[in-house]
Amino acid sequence: MLPPPRMPFAWISTHPTRRSAPRLELSHRGVLLGRPRQDGRQALVDIETRQREHLPLHRQRVKRRAIVITEDPKLHLVWIHDRVFVKPLPRYILSCPFWQRFLSCDSTGDTHHHRRVRQAALGYLRTYYYLIRYESDFRIAQESNLQLIPSDATWEQFCRFRADLASISDGDVSARYCFGEIRLTRLNFYAPILLRKSYFQRVEYQYGTYFARFYGPILFWLGIVSVVLSGLQVAVAVEEQSAGERQALSVFALGFSIAMMVFSWALLFLLVSVFVYKVAKEWNFAIQDRMRLLRGGKKGSGLSP
Repeated sequence: MLPPPRMPFAWISTHPTRRSAPRLELSHRGVLLGRPRQDGRQALVDIETRQREHLPLHRQRVKRRAIVITEDPKLHLVWIHDRVFVKPLPRYILSCPFWQRFLSCDSTGDTHHHRRVRQAALGYLRTYYYLIRYESDFRIAQESNLQLIPSDATWEQFCRFRADLASISDGDVSARYCFGEIRLTRLNFYAPILLRKSYFQRVEYQYGTYFARFYGPILFWLGIVSVVLSGLQVAVAVEEQSAGERQALSVFALGFSIAMMVFSWALLFLLVSVFVYKVAKEWNFAIQDRMRLLRGGKKGSGLSP
């Protein structure tokens, strides 16, 4: 049932006793908000951004990110390079009768599954509290090529709807929606470890584009190896000369070669150290933030041990 045309954003109560426990799955009459295996793991992998740091739509334009429409809920607020994926708000999830029929405790019972479903739906709704903060965001959301929200809604109606979403806390939403935007490159990096998949979402569909991303690292390693081998070759050539035959140029070549080898290895060590530091920092942030949620009374049942 769709909301009345004059009020596309029906009033939705957000009393916390009716919103609890996490999951990213909602499948009532074709409604899908996510997949259960990816709930807490996505929250763990999102190591930087918290829910209060969602970027509104106009900030996406400032960062030169194209807003790409997706109907796949796992890609909602996932970004890569110059684009961010956003799932539009369907009319049915804005309908009070829909919530009463499919998501209320009276109609579905207070089972663990339905609590997780309601919390996933609340978390998805709450993302629009952060995405549309100003009237400029509202205009962007209603652009003909996006239509993230119903086109017949007014700014005043959305403000009333948004005011109700402000009362939704982290404890009322699934673990994924306790965090903000997620980098797709990071998800793909951790997918083999956490999801046991080769990637979270494929981004290259052409062989040329897929293999092009390996050119830089390969050339970098070849450069390091080339410098080291050249330095060793010079060192061996100088050592083969007798002490009396060594000239100043040979001594300089030997010293310079050794210096370049040391510099190359130092550069490689520095890059590896920075990488390890960043990964450790990300996991430390994830663990601390997860403990913060647990101390706040939120049990991350969607997170596999």
